[in-house]
Amino acid sequence: MPKPNILQTKELARAEKLLARCNLPFTILDNPDYRSFMEKEVAKYVLPSKSSVRKVYLEKTVAKKRKEMLASLDGKSLYVMFDETSFKNRSIFTALVGDCNSPRTPYILGIQECETVNANVVAQTINRWLQKTFDLFSLKVLLSDGAAYCIKAGKILKEFYEDLIHIRSLALGL
Repeated sequence: MPKPNILQTKELARAEKLLARCNLPFTILDNPDYRSFMEKEVAKYVLPSKSSVRKVYLEKTVAKKRKEMLASLDGKSLYVMFDETSFKNRSIFTALVGDCNSPRTPYILGIQECETVNANVVAQTINRWLQKTFDLFSLKVLLSDGAAYCIKAGKILKEFYEDLIHIRSLALGL
């Protein structure tokens, strides 16, 4: 009797949750030592490849989280906090969004690799991400560090969101 394929069971969801909660990269699924251990210890399941998990389940998980985010933040006054980091000649721009009146953990609004990060890129990217998801007039607070491009991005965004308060900090408190 052939082993049931993990993609055909609820085990895929459990595997994805396990990897995410244990902060394990999907690449572990292609590690021969890990596969050997799991195939011996959990003999009734065939482990999926990282590609299968990413293609089949990750997209569903992201869509579920997006629905959760929209339901949680719909009609609320929002804050956006953003930052940029450079690593090995790559700049990664990230923005988080949350409810101004709730202490809940913020959601990822977006992550983007950029050739350069400047005030215009920041303002345009935040606007684009917000337009895809929320009522534009719900943005009330912008949190950033005190870098010159962040200050300028705040001024650009204030032209679009007249009630916007830009809070600049050396440490975002993350």
